[in-house]
Amino acid sequence: CSYMTRIAHYCVPGLDVEDHAIEVPLDWRGNVPGEGFSGPSISLFYRVLCAPDRIHDDLPLLVFLQGGPGGSCPRPTSPSSDGWIGQAIRHFRVVLPDQRGTGRSSRIDSHVMARIEGADRQAAYLKRFLADSIVRAVEHLRLSEFDARQLVSLGQSY
Repeated sequence: CSYMTRIAHYCVPGLDVEDHAIEVPLDWRGNVPGEGFSGPSISLFYRVLCAPDRIHDDLPLLVFLQGGPGGSCPRPTSPSSDGWIGQAIRHFRVVLPDQRGTGRSSRIDSHVMARIEGADRQAAYLKRFLADSIVRAVEHLRLSEFDARQLVSLGQSY
Protein backbone atom coordinates (compact mmCIF):
# COMPACT_ATOMS: atom_id res chain seq x y z
CA CYS A 1 0.00 0.00 0.00
CA SER A 2 1.03 3.58 -0.51
CA TYR A 3 0.44 5.58 2.66
CA MET A 4 -0.03 9.13 1.48
CA THR A 5 -0.99 10.21 5.01
CA ARG A 6 2.08 9.01 6.87
CA ILE A 7 3.15 11.27 9.73
CA ALA A 8 6.08 9.22 11.00
CA HIS A 9 7.89 5.93 10.47
CA TYR A 10 10.10 4.56 13.22
CA CYS A 11 11.18 1.39 14.95
CA VAL A 12 11.04 0.36 18.56
CA PRO A 13 12.62 -2.93 19.63
CA GLY A 14 10.75 -5.66 17.74
CA LEU A 15 8.20 -3.34 16.05
CA ASP A 16 8.07 -1.40 12.81
CA VAL A 17 5.69 1.53 13.42
CA GLU A 18 3.99 3.93 11.03
CA ASP A 19 1.78 6.78 12.25
CA HIS A 20 -0.88 8.16 9.89
CA ALA A 21 -3.84 10.53 9.85
CA ILE A 22 -6.66 11.00 7.35
CA GLU A 23 -9.62 13.34 7.20
CA VAL A 24 -13.08 11.83 7.63
CA PRO A 25 -16.49 13.53 7.69
CA LEU A 26 -17.67 14.78 11.05
CA ASP A 27 -21.18 13.78 9.96
CA TRP A 28 -21.63 10.70 7.78
CA ARG A 29 -25.20 11.62 6.79
CA GLY A 30 -25.13 12.05 3.01
CA ASN A 31 -21.52 10.81 2.79
CA VAL A 32 -20.29 7.37 1.76
CA PRO A 33 -17.12 5.73 3.12
CA GLY A 34 -14.36 5.57 0.52
CA GLU A 35 -15.77 8.43 -1.53
CA GLY A 36 -15.21 12.15 -1.40
CA PHE A 37 -17.29 13.92 1.20
CA SER A 38 -18.78 17.29 1.96
CA GLY A 39 -19.16 19.22 5.16
CA PRO A 40 -16.86 19.59 8.14
CA SER A 41 -14.18 16.97 8.67
CA ILE A 42 -12.17 15.64 11.58
CA SER A 43 -8.83 13.89 11.70
CA LEU A 44 -8.58 10.15 12.28
CA PHE A 45 -5.19 9.03 13.60
CA TYR A 46 -4.08 5.45 13.14
CA ARG A 47 -0.91 3.48 13.77
CA VAL A 48 0.25 0.51 11.68
CA LEU A 49 2.51 -2.13 13.26
CA CYS A 50 4.34 -5.10 11.87
CA ALA A 51 7.33 -7.23 12.68
CA PRO A 52 10.54 -5.61 11.39
CA ASP A 53 11.41 -8.71 9.38
CA ARG A 54 7.95 -8.65 7.68
CA ILE A 55 7.74 -5.01 6.51
CA HIS A 56 8.01 -5.96 2.83
CA ASP A 57 5.61 -8.91 3.09
CA ASP A 58 2.03 -8.71 1.83
CA LEU A 59 0.44 -9.35 5.22
CA PRO A 60 -3.30 -9.46 5.88
CA LEU A 61 -4.70 -6.53 7.87
CA LEU A 62 -5.97 -6.76 11.43
CA VAL A 63 -7.73 -3.69 12.86
CA PHE A 64 -8.01 -3.38 16.64
CA LEU A 65 -10.99 -1.46 17.97
CA GLN A 66 -10.36 -0.18 21.47
CA GLY A 67 -13.43 -0.41 23.68
CA GLY A 68 -15.51 2.45 24.85
CA PRO A 69 -16.63 4.92 26.03
CA GLY A 70 -14.15 5.80 23.31
CA GLY A 71 -10.48 5.16 23.57
CA SER A 72 -7.18 5.61 21.86
CA CYS A 73 -5.26 2.69 20.41
CA PRO A 74 -2.58 0.91 22.44
CA ARG A 75 0.83 2.57 22.55
CA PRO A 76 3.12 -0.47 22.54
CA THR A 77 6.77 0.07 23.34
CA SER A 78 7.72 -3.51 22.43
CA PRO A 79 5.99 -6.60 21.02
CA SER A 80 5.38 -7.86 24.56
CA SER A 81 4.08 -4.62 26.09
CA ASP A 82 0.48 -5.41 25.14
CA GLY A 83 0.26 -9.23 25.28
CA TRP A 84 -1.47 -9.99 21.97
CA ILE A 85 0.51 -7.64 19.69
CA GLY A 86 3.66 -9.77 19.66
CA GLN A 87 1.71 -12.72 18.30
CA ALA A 88 -0.41 -10.64 15.90
CA ILE A 89 2.53 -8.98 14.12
CA ARG A 90 3.85 -12.41 13.15
CA HIS A 91 0.79 -12.92 10.95
CA PHE A 92 -0.76 -9.49 10.30
CA ARG A 93 -0.13 -5.85 9.64
CA VAL A 94 -1.91 -4.44 12.73
CA VAL A 95 -3.94 -1.24 12.33
CA LEU A 96 -4.57 0.69 15.58
CA PRO A 97 -6.97 3.63 15.10
CA ASP A 98 -7.63 6.22 17.78
CA GLN A 99 -11.40 6.44 17.89
CA ARG A 100 -13.06 9.67 16.85
CA GLY A 101 -12.72 12.20 19.66
CA THR A 102 -9.80 10.48 21.42
CA GLY A 103 -6.02 10.27 21.45
CA ARG A 104 -4.38 11.87 18.43
CA SER A 105 -7.61 11.89 16.42
CA SER A 106 -9.65 15.11 16.58
CA ARG A 107 -10.36 15.22 20.29
CA ILE A 108 -13.43 16.10 22.26
CA ASP A 109 -12.54 18.04 25.37
CA SER A 110 -13.90 20.93 27.43
CA HIS A 111 -12.41 23.49 25.02
CA VAL A 112 -14.19 21.97 22.02
CA MET A 113 -17.48 21.74 23.89
CA ALA A 114 -17.20 25.32 25.19
CA ARG A 115 -17.19 26.57 21.57
CA ILE A 116 -20.58 24.95 20.92
CA GLU A 117 -23.45 26.98 22.33
CA GLY A 118 -26.38 25.19 23.92
CA ALA A 119 -26.90 21.72 25.29
CA ASP A 120 -28.92 20.60 22.24
CA ARG A 121 -26.14 21.58 19.82
CA GLN A 122 -23.54 19.95 22.08
CA ALA A 123 -25.58 16.73 22.16
CA ALA A 124 -25.97 16.81 18.36
CA TYR A 125 -22.20 17.22 18.00
CA LEU A 126 -21.47 14.32 20.38
CA LYS A 127 -23.82 12.05 18.39
CA ARG A 128 -21.27 12.23 15.54
CA PHE A 129 -18.85 10.20 17.72
CA LEU A 130 -20.93 7.08 18.37
CA ALA A 131 -20.19 3.50 17.26
CA ASP A 132 -21.89 3.85 13.85
CA SER A 133 -19.58 6.75 12.97
CA ILE A 134 -16.54 4.84 14.26
CA VAL A 135 -17.41 1.89 12.00
CA ARG A 136 -17.91 4.17 8.99
CA ALA A 137 -14.56 5.85 9.67
CA VAL A 138 -12.80 2.47 9.75
CA GLU A 139 -14.54 1.49 6.51
CA HIS A 140 -13.43 4.78 4.95
CA LEU A 141 -9.90 4.02 6.11
CA ARG A 142 -10.07 0.52 4.59
CA LEU A 143 -11.36 1.79 1.26
CA SER A 144 -9.22 4.93 1.04
CA GLU A 145 -5.89 3.85 2.50
CA PHE A 146 -5.78 0.07 2.15
CA ASP A 147 -7.10 -0.40 -1.41
CA ALA A 148 -10.36 -1.97 -0.14
CA ARG A 149 -8.46 -4.97 1.22
CA GLN A 150 -10.27 -7.24 3.61
CA LEU A 151 -9.79 -6.45 7.32
CA VAL A 152 -9.86 -8.87 10.21
CA SER A 153 -11.16 -7.13 13.31
CA LEU A 154 -10.31 -7.58 16.94
CA GLY A 155 -11.85 -5.57 19.73
CA GLN A 156 -12.31 -5.18 23.41
CA SER A 157 -14.57 -3.24 25.72
CA TYR A 158 -14.15 -1.93 29.21
